[in-house]
Amino acid sequence: MSKHKSIPLLSPEKYLRTRARTLPLGACYINEFWQDSGMAFIIVTRKHVNGNLTFAVFQVDLHCLGVKDAFWNFNVSSLDVDEIIKTQSEKMNGEDPLIDVEYVLVHNIIYGAIEYAEELGFNPHKDFNLVKNILEEDDEHVDLMEIEFGWNGKPAIYLGREHHPKNIIAQLERSVGPGNFHIIGLEGEIPNDDEDMNTGIFDQEEDKFEYEGDEEDYTISELSVIDKPLEDINSTDMEDVFLGRKILSERNLFLVTFTLWMEGLNKKDKKEVKKILNEIETWNISDESPDEIDYFESGDEIQCFENLTEVYEKNPREAIKPLQQAIRKFPENYSFYNLLGMSYETLGELDLMNRLSEEVYRKFPNHVIAVCNYMNRLFLAGRIDEFEELMDPSFNIHKQFPGRKFFAPNEMLAYTVPVINYLLERNEILKVAVYTFSLTIFEWDDFAEKVANLFYQVVGARLTELFPEEKIEKFRKQ
Repeated sequence: MSKHKSIPLLSPEKYLRTRARTLPLGACYINEFWQDSGMAFIIVTRKHVNGNLTFAVFQVDLHCLGVKDAFWNFNVSSLDVDEIIKTQSEKMNGEDPLIDVEYVLVHNIIYGAIEYAEELGFNPHKDFNLVKNILEEDDEHVDLMEIEFGWNGKPAIYLGREHHPKNIIAQLERSVGPGNFHIIGLEGEIPNDDEDMNTGIFDQEEDKFEYEGDEEDYTISELSVIDKPLEDINSTDMEDVFLGRKILSERNLFLVTFTLWMEGLNKKDKKEVKKILNEIETWNISDESPDEIDYFESGDEIQCFENLTEVYEKNPREAIKPLQQAIRKFPENYSFYNLLGMSYETLGELDLMNRLSEEVYRKFPNHVIAVCNYMNRLFLAGRIDEFEELMDPSFNIHKQFPGRKFFAPNEMLAYTVPVINYLLERNEILKVAVYTFSLTIFEWDDFAEKVANLFYQVVGARLTELFPEEKIEKFRKQ
């Protein structure tokens, strides 16, 4: 069993569930002629203190199906949203541009369409349950608006828009009955109250909606991902990327961006980059799990922890009481506190999690994960003075933990997370880039890789802002 697998960091999904609504709303967009088409393409953004955005995109059918698609992206540059706006405008040939609107309008469209669709027997897209956390709560705090759903008083199904119109029509026949909904074909409305008129209508060619984005949780267009050592990426690979036939993995995309950024640095900045990298090389990161980070003293502890990990993975709420009992039995083993904190976090019990984080830090003041987790909590809570007092100003893990000779890779990751977050807040891009680059040296487990990929995306986007388009074109030709 890995003794260091679980790191109580705030994953993007958990951040979305627990903290997204604490971010102020940013701009909201919708296609200008949504009322005419009955189809709304909506973007809702939330603003981070570092200037980045967390955003959600919804495709909403006001005439029948409600929220057909929903996806999101976390803590990215505003350029990502600009690119979606540009792409959507190009798909519509500029005839239905996205416009900036008040949040209350898109909220009413989304939740009104969901309610209308559910009355017809259609549920929102499977990802809506997560993505809705970027929206405000659907309660009395949001003003109600009068919006018409359906078309000419009835639900309407558009054959050219849907993958499985037969299933939709069958459901409409069950919910509202034959003749009580519209079927719109390529040539206009098709009568649906006569069985003979329905014969052969599904022989028509269907136009399938596709969103060709690069959001990891929602991709209809399956592209080949280039994920290999940077030195093995050749000119053919890069041409495929620029032509949209392939995409680079988050790690490789960051490395390419980092390389471009490095080319533009002056001698002084390059010297500073080398100095920080040389310092990080002295951190003695070891995969060998040295004795000084051995958390378990007996087989009984290991077995108990493995059993409770299984309980946590199945039902975090059921894990809380036995974890509290395990802590009383093994009060010096940090791993049980760690798993309890993860249970609180998964359940959205932020107050309990934050109190536990501080309590554990006081109990284990020299434990790397405990200290790093607490520093991250201070930063996320905006307690910057306390964070700065605790964080070593040189951002050197050995100075932070002077009694340690070696560190496990995910201890290094746990330390790097608050460092990068803090430097992003201060806009110290050079240091941000170098500490993020240091993450590319290691192979991470699934959870840690998600954390690393998040920083590759965020920091890569910030670096891209620093060099012009002609530099990218020059790199492509080289």
